[in-house]
Amino acid sequence: HVTVADGIDPEVIAAAPHVLGAYRRDVTVTAVRLLEERDRRWMPIGAYPLGPPATIGRGGLPVEIETLVDDDDVVLTAYRAGQAGGRAAGWRRGSTAWLTALEVDEAHRRDRIASHLFAAFESWAAAAGTARVDVSSELAIGPGGAEFLAWRGR
Repeated sequence: HVTVADGIDPEVIAAAPHVLGAYRRDVTVTAVRLLEERDRRWMPIGAYPLGPPATIGRGGLPVEIETLVDDDDVVLTAYRAGQAGGRAAGWRRGSTAWLTALEVDEAHRRDRIASHLFAAFESWAAAAGTARVDVSSELAIGPGGAEFLAWRGR
């Protein structure tokens, strides 16, 4: 993605293909991200990684967690048997990571997907160097979420 500029002289924009026409750069594409603008900030709301997901557990049906990181924002999607079962999202600032979303589809509520997503968020936060994980006061959470967070000590 390249943004030339917003609100500048159209003649300057018209010159951009000539100036940038020879620019080349090799890149590796690892994911396609769906973003939504919120308060003039683009927030990741979906991720479609192009590589293999991490598989958690082999006893019974494995849970696959896809992780998409954009600077200090993360979206985690859990799959069980090829079906999306849940999603977690959050961000980090300084030494604290904030969980802002934890949603599990009703059909997967007894599959421990919330636990796997929460653990994956904590792992991402630790790997990013945060000392503390907290839960946002604006957490988007589905039915049973408050009980789950209380069980996790949050």
